[in-house]
Amino acid sequence: DVLVGRIEDALGADIDQQTHQKRGAAMHYAIGIAPAVGYALVRDKLPVGGVARGALFGLGLWLFQDEVLNSVTGLGAKPQDYPWQAHARGLAAHLAYGVATELALEAADRKLVRSSA
Repeated sequence: DVLVGRIEDALGADIDQQTHQKRGAAMHYAIGIAPAVGYALVRDKLPVGGVARGALFGLGLWLFQDEVLNSVTGLGAKPQDYPWQAHARGLAAHLAYGVATELALEAADRKLVRSSA
């Protein structure tokens, strides 16, 4: 919502609340999908595999996005301004995201192998 608001302000757009909410949802999905695409492109080059690889992806994404990028860009407060429970929830969510992304990609890999055999 903050990012969408900033973009709308920069463009001088006077947007109704419903349109703003739709754009916010689209931005949220884009921010979720883009790292997964990047991960899919480089995951085979990582030194570990399987669920551990997905968990490391989630950990890295949490550190970069939640703990650094949001604060640096002003999209969130400084990490120390949040209670530890907020950090724990964010970490758990990103670990789940990373593992789920890895499991989905592994399933896609298996389907590709079966279809090419």
